[in-house]
Amino acid sequence: MKEKRFYDPTKGHGWAYTLALAHLRRGDRVLDLCCGAGYGCEILLPKARCMTGVDYDPEAIAWATKKHPKCSFHTCDLSKDPLPLRDNTVDFITWIEGIEHLDTVDLIMREITRVAIPGAGLFLTTPSRKAPDPRHKHYYMLPDLQRIFPGCQDLGVKGWCGSRVIYWTVRMV
Repeated sequence: MKEKRFYDPTKGHGWAYTLALAHLRRGDRVLDLCCGAGYGCEILLPKARCMTGVDYDPEAIAWATKKHPKCSFHTCDLSKDPLPLRDNTVDFITWIEGIEHLDTVDLIMREITRVAIPGAGLFLTTPSRKAPDPRHKHYYMLPDLQRIFPGCQDLGVKGWCGSRVIYWTVRMV
């Protein structure tokens, strides 16, 4: 396994986790959807009480587990699998550059509302323009995100690859 494939936050999504840190409250229980190599853990864990990461790639999860033993990581297909968490156990969710890879968001939206406490925050980034990545199944513009996440806030930030950044207070759907 090549380390840089999984672990280079300066060339990856570290910018987004740094932005998310401003919305995280000290002591929050964090869920990182599409966590990849788990470097979000390195950025958020000093402020979080605990972190759980999920990703569909078992090799990335194995790397994250080895690199970040203080966090909990699980292999999970967000389009098909329930989250490996109990109800009402998450205070804050990061979803960095992942929603565009899913076939559908129906199951994960139900799962988010199941595991999150009422009023939990969700920090999400997604490319807002077509990027040359054949793994992307959807591209979400702000109206699309507002439909999926009613009442979400556009944080007015354009990230890496023109990513849209939103913050949403989790509500029951």
